[in-house]
Amino acid sequence: MGIEGLNSIVRALDRLAATQQKGAWEHSYIAIMLLTLLVLIWYTVETQRLRKAGQAQTDKTSDLLREAQRQNEVSVFLLQEAQRQNEVSVMPILAIAVDPVAEGNGDRIALTNVGSGPAFNLSIDPLRWDGRKLKVEHGSSILRSGQSDDLQFHFVEGESGNLLGAKTLGQWIYLQRIPNPFRLVVRCNSVNSRAYAFGFVCTSLAGRLRISYEGTGSAGGDTTTTAA
Repeated sequence: MGIEGLNSIVRALDRLAATQQKGAWEHSYIAIMLLTLLVLIWYTVETQRLRKAGQAQTDKTSDLLREAQRQNEVSVFLLQEAQRQNEVSVMPILAIAVDPVAEGNGDRIALTNVGSGPAFNLSIDPLRWDGRKLKVEHGSSILRSGQSDDLQFHFVEGESGNLLGAKTLGQWIYLQRIPNPFRLVVRCNSVNSRAYAFGFVCTSLAGRLRISYEGTGSAGGDTTTTAA
């Protein structure tokens, strides 16, 4: 075998070694790609699991918040209901009626507290029209439950005035010397300092005074009543 034969054998061995080396790198590359793919699959699965767990926790937190809000609303309602019932138990209810006097000397106009609690800071709005005024006076600023107080009606025009009883008041309303009808507003506070306004309408039937209950509202605003 000559030198050329030896060279041919060396080149063949080099090609074989190169082929084996190239195959090893290819195998390593494929192994790395497979590992990378497995890592990506694991990462995707784990991320999906964490997302589901986070969503479940968010849903649970939302449910807890809604339940807490519902319980808070129930608590507020129960508190308001307890306050309302407490106020009803001490609420004054005022009524105005025309009652006959036992001695037969005409009728009296009485303000009575028919509620279960006392009425404090009693006041009655004056009636004003055409430069005239009708003031309603009462004896006390406090009216206990079941207590009555006589009302006195003072008609004022200019420098003169008249004290009107139930009979005269009915006649003056009938003759329209006083607006027919006119509205009375009686204001007071409960023991819980809640303000009330009780409305009454005064009319005349053939010269006889009639007083009817109009309604109850929150007391506030101007205390001057104008003709109805």
